[in-house]
Amino acid sequence: MRSAEPDRRGRPTAAAWALAAIVAVAALLRLAFAALPRIVRMDESAYQLIARSLLAGQGYSELLGTRDLQLPPVVAYLSVAGRLLGLSPQWATAAFAHVLFGSLLLLPLYGLARRATGSRRTALIATLLAAVHPALAVSPLYWGTMTEPPYLFFVLAGLYAAWRLAADGGWRWAAALGAACGLAYLTRPEAMLYLAVGLLFVLLYRWRPRRSDWAQMGLAVLLFLLTISPYIIYLHRVTGRWMFSGKQGISMDIAWAFVNDDQVAHDQVVSSLDATGQEIMWLSTEQYDRTLIGWIREDPQRFVRQVTTNMRDTLKALFHEDLLTPWLAVLAIIGATARPLTRLRLRREGFLLLALAPLASLWAFFVLSRFLAIVTPIVLIWVALGIEHLVGWLEETGRLLWPGPARRPRRAVERFVYLLPIVVVIAGLLVGGMRVARRALAVMPFGRATVGQWLASLTPAGAAVMMRNSEIALYADLPAVALPDADWPQVLHYAGTHRARYLLVEDTDIRRFRTQLLGLLDPAHPPPGLSFVAEQAIGSRKALLYAFSGAQ
Repeated sequence: MRSAEPDRRGRPTAAAWALAAIVAVAALLRLAFAALPRIVRMDESAYQLIARSLLAGQGYSELLGTRDLQLPPVVAYLSVAGRLLGLSPQWATAAFAHVLFGSLLLLPLYGLARRATGSRRTALIATLLAAVHPALAVSPLYWGTMTEPPYLFFVLAGLYAAWRLAADGGWRWAAALGAACGLAYLTRPEAMLYLAVGLLFVLLYRWRPRRSDWAQMGLAVLLFLLTISPYIIYLHRVTGRWMFSGKQGISMDIAWAFVNDDQVAHDQVVSSLDATGQEIMWLSTEQYDRTLIGWIREDPQRFVRQVTTNMRDTLKALFHEDLLTPWLAVLAIIGATARPLTRLRLRREGFLLLALAPLASLWAFFVLSRFLAIVTPIVLIWVALGIEHLVGWLEETGRLLWPGPARRPRRAVERFVYLLPIVVVIAGLLVGGMRVARRALAVMPFGRATVGQWLASLTPAGAAVMMRNSEIALYADLPAVALPDADWPQVLHYAGTHRARYLLVEDTDIRRFRTQLLGLLDPAHPPPGLSFVAEQAIGSRKALLYAFSGAQ
């Protein structure tokens, strides 16, 4: 069986060209999937509304007049870049977050795979698989956040920098580790755990660190803190508290709702009014009166149930939405076990396992497939090793079954047979990507864009509209005000204090999430303070537009 190819002089240039070609293929594939019809929703729409607010000089706000505390800034500023280029909502975030960073993440993955396997060819195979894998090429378009591609890019860049810092040392790799993890944190706050992973690997690799090693690790920490400091200062300025993330406070109540698949409870947690009645909890600084420790103390058994449920659901999440598939798992197992363990392998591939350790923190909150996306590029390194093993087995088998000098027709057949495992795996991944897109498009709520355009035709520019789903405001290009989960007098007061001029409701949302406001579904007899404007059918559902009496 053939072992991993040794490096040869001149090969880096060939590998560099091959890597560039793979990155180009990845960009074209992501561009093609991004061009399919879709609607911007959930966090992606929130980032674009923040971008719109920033460009209008109205601050870091998704909803009118209130600073956002939940969404870190990287994807918001990528959306700013998209809007500055005049891109439509479909492309404003996707062009940079998905197409650009989704392609560039192959570069640190190649470096990491090259170091972990010692083979450029294996690293190129892993990179090629990542270029076409549905969880990296397709699913981020439909997960509703667009954080995954830039997050994975910065995390993988940080892990590669940690490897180089451990193996080679150098101030530049220390600075790269701190900056990459800092930018990953500014994409998703849990990335600070990867800084700890990187520093732990350096300590384990060096075993007896010298003074210069400690100094370089200190520089990594310093660069991390400097990178994240503007956001930390922003959070303090808005809340009056020093904290590492705005995703605290009610996050455990949100997690409990997710664990129990209770969207009504989730809506109540984020949309109920705070003690002052002036703001919903999602935007209120009052949410930070609650802490993780306090939530656990309230009901320790509830926390234990949450952790055990998340541990049980992790396997299901890994094999959902094609994050992993059984046949990829088999190839990964072959790649991890086909060769005997050595100290070198333990050091190299042990780092890959260490890179997965931060995912255990999700068990304290809730588990979604997109939270586990880092598993995919890491596992693909073992998949590439598994493919290499199969190719080597085929080569060795061919030589034993058909000994003697190889003639041209036989060599052509051999090349085809040797490439077959790679071709089959790539074809399977491409088919899986098309299946993911087809499944997502079948349930995409395109009616929200239709309602947004209808709303824009009935309201003056700049008119603030109260609604539950702010993505409609994105397509209407209007300021959005939250619809609180409260009784009508409180809703009316909230609308007045937030300068809402119109109210938009969808009948399905009212029946499911705001049953106390069922009177809004009778346009002939609207609640006091409202006048009916128009109604729009969206398939079997309908949207109703009201104007607040006396709104300016």
